[in-house]
Amino acid sequence: MTVAKRRGITIVETILYVGLLAIIMAGLMTFLVNLVRREAKVSAMIEANQTGRFALEKINSVIRNSKDATSPTDGTSGSSLSLTMPDSNLSPTVFQVTSGVLTMKQGANAAIPLTSSGVTVSNLTFTNLVDPVAHARTAPGWVPCTDGQNKGVWYCVICHVSDQKDYCWNRYPAYKRLGWFGLLLDLVLGKGKLGSCLQATAPKSVIRTTFMVTAPAGTVTAGDYAFSESIYGTATVPRQN
Repeated sequence: MTVAKRRGITIVETILYVGLLAIIMAGLMTFLVNLVRREAKVSAMIEANQTGRFALEKINSVIRNSKDATSPTDGTSGSSLSLTMPDSNLSPTVFQVTSGVLTMKQGANAAIPLTSSGVTVSNLTFTNLVDPVAHARTAPGWVPCTDGQNKGVWYCVICHVSDQKDYCWNRYPAYKRLGWFGLLLDLVLGKGKLGSCLQATAPKSVIRTTFMVTAPAGTVTAGDYAFSESIYGTATVPRQN
């Protein structure tokens, strides 16, 4: 009776097996590392975008509910925004960047952060887009109505663009003949309208906000997870505020 000899694994085969396993493990590790990096990149993008958009919406909301912007002045830019609010206890409301954090300070209250510690805010710029020449008008002046039912033959007389002091008439030459008495007579006879030409005049302030958000802050390794996004938007202080 013959017993068959069992053939063992040679050294060469062992080396080949180990090498193949090493290649597979290296590929798997590379895949896992890239996956982790992509997840970190996506997280950084989401963090920057959500934080930036939240801060912008907050700023724009406060602007739309303010009485006017005191800084920056008409036609200028600055790194901070100061607003006069209807509630004197919240005036001034100031937005600025402190140590990479966008903050809001209302009156005597302590400044509160609008962005998390996971992001860094830079290049904050506020621009007041209102024409300083038009905004500074103080003498009465005639402006043709351009919107709504007053379009065409109606005219507005404006005492000050940043105040709600405008009146609309459909035969403004009466002012030249009879002065303010003629306009008053028109108003009594129903030929004049109070506050009917607001859309024909400039708003109090139009603020454009721009800033850069970078995430995550303080944990970036060789730029693998760094992500920056420019955030920008515009909000208007209505004349009726």
